[in-house]
Amino acid sequence: MVTTAAAHTPVLRTIDGVLGGRAIVFGSLPPEGRDIDLLVVPPDEAAVAARLRNDGFRSCGREFVSFRGCVPCAVELIPAGTLGVPAAELEALFADGVPLDGLVNVVEPAPHHALLILARKVGRRGELPPKHRARIERALAQDSDAWERARTRAEAWRAARALARLEALHRDGPRRARRLHPRRPRRTRVVAVPAPSAERLREPLARLGFDVVVERARGGTIATGAVLLRHAGRGRVVLLASSTHTRDARPDAEDCEQLAGDAWESLKRGRRARIGAVAARTDGRAGPPVADRRMFSVALVGADGAGKTTVARSLEHVLPLPAKYLYMGVNWDASDHLLPTTRLVQAVRRARGTASGGGPPDYSESAESRRGALARARRAAWSALALANRLSEEWYRQALASSYVRRGVVVVFDRHFFSDYYAHDVAGGRPRGIDRRVHGFLLEHVYPKPDLVVFLDAPPEVLFARKGEGTLESLERRRQEYLGLAARTPHFVTVDAARPLDDVMQDVVAVIAAFSERRTTPQAVAGVSP
Repeated sequence: MVTTAAAHTPVLRTIDGVLGGRAIVFGSLPPEGRDIDLLVVPPDEAAVAARLRNDGFRSCGREFVSFRGCVPCAVELIPAGTLGVPAAELEALFADGVPLDGLVNVVEPAPHHALLILARKVGRRGELPPKHRARIERALAQDSDAWERARTRAEAWRAARALARLEALHRDGPRRARRLHPRRPRRTRVVAVPAPSAERLREPLARLGFDVVVERARGGTIATGAVLLRHAGRGRVVLLASSTHTRDARPDAEDCEQLAGDAWESLKRGRRARIGAVAARTDGRAGPPVADRRMFSVALVGADGAGKTTVARSLEHVLPLPAKYLYMGVNWDASDHLLPTTRLVQAVRRARGTASGGGPPDYSESAESRRGALARARRAAWSALALANRLSEEWYRQALASSYVRRGVVVVFDRHFFSDYYAHDVAGGRPRGIDRRVHGFLLEHVYPKPDLVVFLDAPPEVLFARKGEGTLESLERRRQEYLGLAARTPHFVTVDAARPLDDVMQDVVAVIAAFSERRTTPQAVAGVSP
């Protein structure tokens, strides 16, 4: 069997012959490292890239990979300018390099340069991984004065403090226990492959640093989603083995090379993939494949304390479909996307101590109607400007959502303008100014509605216990306002949000997966609780 190191040896020789000058090897070569990291000058970068492509390497940006014989061989070209050191230091880095065995132009950094590079890489970390410690030991074995030589160049490299930290870590070890921070969930990516190929593809992708697991597609989208839910937020690559394919035989090396290359490209380019001879959806059932479906938007609504934001943000990582979170509520401070005009208004309000809060709009009766004509005119002008900015903001968010949907992404709305303003500006029943009537008309007749609305319902006692905001009466009134949306929304589903978060998440995922599946058939989605 061809090993990873053996697969990289001829590539290094090929690169060595193409180079017009020297190229620096960063890090460890395979099998200790995942790939060959080469620091190159622009002319050599173009020459090496052209040769690798000519030799059948796949490319994504400056990364190149080949799966010849189903053994991965990866090369990354790093422009010398990205190092950010003076020209004289860069010239010394290349000139002092030590050629690798049997090669002329491919060199490794001199020991003192290896320490400087490692110091900038380790940065402010409070620990020294074993592979970095081994690299330091190797540099010191080659040159016992490497630390001193590195210190003389550290200022020019802007790495004096980093080098001191690295030396202290190597000499004394970590001075304190590593600080534990909450780890941000990492997106789990899914690649659908023919079942006979899944196990064989696991090893070459794992050698490139991917955390790969193999799962078999179940009997439906909901069942498959439940399987994928186990890997959510862990940054894994799930090879979803589909039993529907055109060939049952185990793939040969040529097939493996093609499938592994397709999978690598899809992962690097950040898109969901359906590779190989898969003739059905990734759940193994008849019908359009998941990657070919037209995506949609889903809005999570509910009173304060129902868990809308928590569930919506989690859906980005647990849905068996590509998803994007987007805040669509009236609290501009909580928004992840704002127009410059809105940012300016918010800055003014904060300076005056009147920044908007969360929840639905509050149109409590003010004393403006009892003031003079000048005050009313001033109020009318401000209302017109506020309405113009509000409409601009709402349509800006909708434009973002539409762009995500066109890219094949499910957009998860945290709240929605139509639901937040429904009882106040749309439904009527209360005195409304001209600005609110215009706003309500546009929301009802012009502004796009979400394709699916999921109402997170809970008794007011539960909601108040969670956040302690409002009163039981106001929370119950708001709950009834959301329930009133059911008659105005074609796809309205109620989920019991008084239960533990995991149970709520499973139901919401099931509802969205069922809606996605039914969109491929003429059958409508019933607005019932799961």
